[in-house]
Amino acid sequence: LMIRRPPRSTPRPSRRQRQMCIRDRQQSGTLTPGSSIRYVLGAANRQMLEVSFVNSDPAIEYQIFLPNGRLLLDPVPNTLPYQGELFMNGEHVVEVINRGHQDARFSVWMGIW
Repeated sequence: LMIRRPPRSTPRPSRRQRQMCIRDRQQSGTLTPGSSIRYVLGAANRQMLEVSFVNSDPAIEYQIFLPNGRLLLDPVPNTLPYQGELFMNGEHVVEVINRGHQDARFSVWMGIW
């Protein structure tokens, strides 16, 4: 007699998106393994974008997309802040990703001026 356990279900990775118009904003949350959340930020050419994290799990990475879909910043650890001048008008995207195997907390500050 062989007893089989049902396969352990794991949460499926997901992607959430939030539309934001910000000047100075902090967002916090928890992501399941492989999941991400995208913050869509309206910005103009020559504005400055700043992104930094505090009290975030090491599995959290982020990347930044230009309005044309190309990467402005390749995926980097949350310990590396970003500050730079934008060179396009439109919706820039900051994607926060959990690269780990467990739920991961993050707290990100984003500013445009």
